[in-house]
Amino acid sequence: MMSEFTHLFKPIKVGSLTLRNRMITTSMSPGHGYTTDDNKPTQVFLNYLEERSKGGYALICQSVAFYPRQSRHPLPNAYAPEHLPHLRAMAEAVHKHGGLLVGQALALHDWRRNTNEPEGHFGPSDIQILKGVGPFQTMTKEDIKTYATQVANCGKILQAAGWDGIELLAGVGGVLSRFLSKATNNRTDEYGGSVENRCRFAMEVVQAVKEACGQEFPVLIRWSPVDYVKNGNEIEDAKQIVPYLEKAGVAWHNLAVGWHESSVPLTTKEIPDGHWSWIAAEIKKVATIPVVTGYRETDPLVMEKVLAEGKADLIGGVRYCIADPEFPNKVREGRLEDIQMCITCCRCLDEMAAGHGLEYCSVNPRLGPELLTPVEPVARPKKVMVVGSGPGGLAAALTAAKRGHQVTLYERGPRVGGCLVMSAIFSPTYERLTRYYKAQLSKTPNIQVKLNTLVTPELVRSEKPEAVIIAVGGHPVDLKAPGVERGDVVRSHDFLEMLNGKPPQKPGLINKVMWNGGAVFLRLFYSPKLVRSLMGMPWPFGKRVAIIGGGLPGCELGQELLAHQRKMAILEERKKIGYDVGASDRFHVVSKFKKSPDVQMEPSTKVLAITAEGVKFRREDSTEAIYPADTVAVTLGFEKNLELADRLKGKVPILKVIGDCEDPKRMADATKKGYRAAMEL
Repeated sequence: MMSEFTHLFKPIKVGSLTLRNRMITTSMSPGHGYTTDDNKPTQVFLNYLEERSKGGYALICQSVAFYPRQSRHPLPNAYAPEHLPHLRAMAEAVHKHGGLLVGQALALHDWRRNTNEPEGHFGPSDIQILKGVGPFQTMTKEDIKTYATQVANCGKILQAAGWDGIELLAGVGGVLSRFLSKATNNRTDEYGGSVENRCRFAMEVVQAVKEACGQEFPVLIRWSPVDYVKNGNEIEDAKQIVPYLEKAGVAWHNLAVGWHESSVPLTTKEIPDGHWSWIAAEIKKVATIPVVTGYRETDPLVMEKVLAEGKADLIGGVRYCIADPEFPNKVREGRLEDIQMCITCCRCLDEMAAGHGLEYCSVNPRLGPELLTPVEPVARPKKVMVVGSGPGGLAAALTAAKRGHQVTLYERGPRVGGCLVMSAIFSPTYERLTRYYKAQLSKTPNIQVKLNTLVTPELVRSEKPEAVIIAVGGHPVDLKAPGVERGDVVRSHDFLEMLNGKPPQKPGLINKVMWNGGAVFLRLFYSPKLVRSLMGMPWPFGKRVAIIGGGLPGCELGQELLAHQRKMAILEERKKIGYDVGASDRFHVVSKFKKSPDVQMEPSTKVLAITAEGVKFRREDSTEAIYPADTVAVTLGFEKNLELADRLKGKVPILKVIGDCEDPKRMADATKKGYRAAMEL
């Protein structure tokens, strides 16, 4: 298989370094649980690094503190001799498996001159792009020298600890990024105005590191060629910046697209794999050193194509290595079906942006505390029954099987996947996860799958399992309002039931024919792509749709209906539409609704009745109105579903309840709980 990925596995020189392949991890600060309160790496962090080096990544970049930080998100300290022992431990964890380790001197917006002053936001000026990011203090020339000295000192510490280089952060709206950009640099001294002047600060930092560490010590740089902020740099501006950075002595151009203040989607699942490689291709036209493309690079076939077409020299990313620490080795060995490919749910980014540690991923539960315990065979295998084949049940079944248990996985529908079956309609990347699970089930001999099987206490009693893990999903929350039984009312679970071959019973001849016919057809020919294409039909959604429930299910449905030219109103009792949508997606989802003339958003609204005229509702100011809907979609989310669990209490030796049936949350929560349940057996 390696011959099919000749570009991905061709070694490359980056300055004085030789990388074993073209896959690197861009900088990340995994936060709490990985770094102690006194800013040292924990064993969790060391295990995380070692797993990924052993998994074949050529170079791992990790954020480090180059000054005494006060920020809530902890980083390993790297600015004093007393930090050498823990930094050496990090380097050893990576080097023992042939990987390389560089440290990114992290200063996003925040920086600190000295320990006598608090940390604050700094830049070339006090210009703010967004009200929530800032205010900014204008750096003096003395500040600029201090910053460069601090980074150079960090380089010396990393070099002494055996790290392989240092990377400057000059992108995503950080301190150096703001100097490079026309949007925020309005200085009239030698650090502002011309391209050369705007590059001067970054160049001086590079030169300071070179003077401190020697010319051979690699100084890398991550910067944003296109800012995607008002009046910011565009690609032609970036091409003028390249020669100055190279003249300073950087060893690569690691490209980060946009700023944290950008209003366009950058990393979300609506951006296809490889999309941002056009920026790297433009930079390569003027660059003389390697160019790293990043953001939305998660598919090895796309990665190889990008390299083969000469658009970039290296592939960078964080989420693909979070999702699967063995990604490079699996590609090299031809085990593509075994890759836990990132589904771009952005849960990892949301957690870290909120100041939490890296613990949740929808496809990889082995993060955080789980990294301390290997998956090893048990002394005495058990007979395990897993009820429900959604993400939680699948994670439980596969983990239990890896530990040697004899597992039977039960699914009441005709196919495995549970909620993934329907979620993949709205999020095509989720199909990666269903494909992965199906491949693993077929390759795991101690898992038996039973489809179209409803588990009852009687079945459990007859099977005599030693452990039962219940992962049957939550109950859909029903709307309590007059008219909810009308034929033009559709619940989210109606579709899942139809996909499972059990059509809902709706009044009206057309409904009976279509729901029953659809159930038979999709039972035989279902695919998420097919269902997406069928949503353009005039049934079951008419031209005007009232979506009752503005959480994640309602927002996903709304986005899909917009793609099929429907008009809609989204009604939600809470104050915000998209209240439970992940932070990485929420702004873009809600913004799309706000900008569309076909969407009427009605937060803080109570539905009063559904009538032939439409949906009658009351707003917060007590005014009442009717939305003239042809179809009413009820997407109020889920609530606990403990019926089977309650009936099995005391009836089996071990009973575990996981996922939405126990506590409705996001997919990563179910995956983690399934894994933990299996590890506890």
